[in-house]
Amino acid sequence: MSGVRQAPASAPSLTAVPVQSDHDAMRLISVLDRVWGGSVGSSHLDQGMVIALAHAGDYAVLFEHDGEAVGAAVGFFGPPLDAVLHSHIVGVVPEVLGRGVGLAIKQHQREWCLERGVRTMTWTFDPLVGRNAAFNLRKLGARAERYLENFYGEMVDGINSGQATDRVLLRWRLDRPSPVAGPMADAPGVPVVPWLVEDADGEPRRLTPGPDAARVSVHVPRDIEAMRRSDAALARRWRTAVRETLGAAMVGGGSVVEFSATGDYVVERIAG
Repeated sequence: MSGVRQAPASAPSLTAVPVQSDHDAMRLISVLDRVWGGSVGSSHLDQGMVIALAHAGDYAVLFEHDGEAVGAAVGFFGPPLDAVLHSHIVGVVPEVLGRGVGLAIKQHQREWCLERGVRTMTWTFDPLVGRNAAFNLRKLGARAERYLENFYGEMVDGINSGQATDRVLLRWRLDRPSPVAGPMADAPGVPVVPWLVEDADGEPRRLTPGPDAARVSVHVPRDIEAMRRSDAALARRWRTAVRETLGAAMVGGGSVVEFSATGDYVVERIAG
């Protein structure tokens, strides 16, 4: 596939370049290093691994705009064999953020999978990053499947250094019509009881929704990435609070049914 179709009008015209050489692999890695703050000797991915994945038929694609690399994505097949693509990493350079490039990349991945008979894609994201939650859950219609505590262990890149790497595993059904942004689920008459809120000082504050609250909300900060730079200790307190609410609910069998415009996960809990 030579390009990305169905991109939003605001998105720059993209060309998808599958990795076919060590030069392609290094350009792909350079994009990811720009996004995650890697450097020579501490790149986010290994060149040899990217080449091996591409050679084995997995997904390793660089995205260009006017010849300049602006995005990159790497994924590999998971069980059952050849039925699921796990999208390990997607990166978009800062200069084109907010212009639909991320959506265009996801659409390319979807089309690439469907052409090969793959109908499901999975990936992980940091539940503290609200804009990613909104993109994944509302715009794409992916479903939150599991909460994974400190999934990647300690990382030393410019984004994750000093922070636990809790992630939510998503599952995206590719053979359904691509959804538009909007509410994920509606249950008229079912109240949503706050469980985690943000106080006037920006601190996470747990409330007591009670065991009979069927739906609870878990708030996340508006910009956790800026918070990590300005107050890493506060960001870690938010990590713990989200783990002990959203994480606990999901581990206990609860389901994320919404991510609101105000930055709240709405979770349907298991009674009992």
